[in-house]
Amino acid sequence: MAVWYAFGLLAGMAQALQAAVNAQLRAAVQSPLWAALISFVVGTLGLALLVLATRASIPAQWPSRPWVWSGGLLGVLYVCAAILLLPRLGAGTMLALFVAGQMSMALVLVGCLLASVADGLPLLIVGAVAVGAVWTLVPAWLKSSFGTNEIITTLVMSTIGIGLTNILIEEVFQDPGRDTPQTSEIPIDSMLPFIPGRSLGSGF
Repeated sequence: MAVWYAFGLLAGMAQALQAAVNAQLRAAVQSPLWAALISFVVGTLGLALLVLATRASIPAQWPSRPWVWSGGLLGVLYVCAAILLLPRLGAGTMLALFVAGQMSMALVLVGCLLASVADGLPLLIVGAVAVGAVWTLVPAWLKSSFGTNEIITTLVMSTIGIGLTNILIEEVFQDPGRDTPQTSEIPIDSMLPFIPGRSLGSGF
């Protein structure tokens, strides 16, 4: 299991490094689209070598739903965005926006699929997305307006967020039946269901 954790950590480091490498590639070829194309061509060649090295067999069945093929196009959006945003916003703000976008889309997908599970869930999702968007835009605004270091402001905003969360738990959502800071337990029938085949809730 430790090997898989290390592999996930390495993949995250590679994602951050990829943005910096692609930004240098864009500066060299003077075109974000050509930089993205070169990046994808090199990646395709790397995957082809990996398929040959592992002797992976040709799939016996291909996807029949058209939208399943769109993953490559979404990858184009991500790579092009990273190439364009890194020199303009900085690494910290860019990664913070990416994480906020990932969390927002995850909330939207959960809301679309499980909106009937709990009353008011869509409203909670919209509120969470709105707060997350505003919270993430603060470091971006400070960077663009005053040139402040986005890494420092992002860390400060995270610290403020943790502090506000603690205050809300202790002063607003505190379980009156407990002495330690803790919110009231959510009833079982109001919880999101578990992921099929996993002991992990869909709202993790």
